[in-house]
Amino acid sequence: MDDIETKLRACVARLMPAVGPELDLDAHLTEEIGLTSMKLVMLVTALCRELGVGLSSLTEADIAGMTTGRGVVERLDRVRRAEAA
Repeated sequence: MDDIETKLRACVARLMPAVGPELDLDAHLTEEIGLTSMKLVMLVTALCRELGVGLSSLTEADIAGMTTGRGVVERLDRVRRAEAA
């Protein structure tokens, strides 16, 4: 799961340079970090591509739960494990 967190921090730093890699995983990505809905889509898409996770493997509930960095990491980890099984 650490590699997902590392990739998440790098992606957020690219999208929001002011935040940088010091992302608080429990901060709300749109309300506290300031990601727009478009940047959130870009973030999830980039992470899926980097992790080799099929974007179509994410459910609506998965996407809805990606409100914090921790939520993104946990859901992508779960989906990646399911795809590997």
